[in-house]
Amino acid sequence: MRNILFIVIFFIYNTLFSQISMKVSVFSKKEDDYMLKIEVINDSDYDYIIPIDTANYRYYFPEETCANFYRLENYPDLGIIFKIKNKKNEYMDSLLSGFMHLTEEELLAISKKRKEKERIHREKIKNWKRKYHIKGDYKNIDINWYLYNQLKVLKSKKSITYLKNFNINDINIGLDINSSSYYYYHLDKNVDYPMFLEICIDKKIYDHLTQKQKEEFKGYMFFSGKIQSNEIMIRK
Repeated sequence: MRNILFIVIFFIYNTLFSQISMKVSVFSKKEDDYMLKIEVINDSDYDYIIPIDTANYRYYFPEETCANFYRLENYPDLGIIFKIKNKKNEYMDSLLSGFMHLTEEELLAISKKRKEKERIHREKIKNWKRKYHIKGDYKNIDINWYLYNQLKVLKSKKSITYLKNFNINDINIGLDINSSSYYYYHLDKNVDYPMFLEICIDKKIYDHLTQKQKEEFKGYMFFSGKIQSNEIMIRK
């Protein structure tokens, strides 16, 4: 009986979430600068809330498939993940660069800019805490602010569609100003690489929302799970 119940639940779960899909296509291209058209499609009979940072991409880390806000300070955890395959048809890991050679003047300018950005953001989080009466430390409130502001409404039989630039040479995700390093992919020039996009949401992230915030979306289902797009070819 338990096995039958498990099979039924598994079937319902997979049927439900297989009706939410993602499609990516090349809208335009100039040299190695791509404009991608990204569509998240809801073919189900349910209205969803899904967190997507449409302003950013996210690198693929094998140990961090779903968003966990571990790198939140300099990293868009809810950005759509891009996965690139190598010649062996394996997913490529992002690499951490060595130190960039910057002058003392450049480092001071970066530090000054970073401090000003942090000051503005901390003031924003302070106001956010007052607005929603959120308890906890700064990081928890920061996560709440980021998560809430990335929530998108995905109505039944509708889609979220947007255009997003993609240039493998100029993504600048996860730039660590303190160490002057960044993440990148080692790609050969003039070689086609298969790439697809992925959304991965753990249901636990909604624990970062307050009860009042959740009630704002009464009647909607909070999406959790993994969505993978079709493959496209890119080259450096």
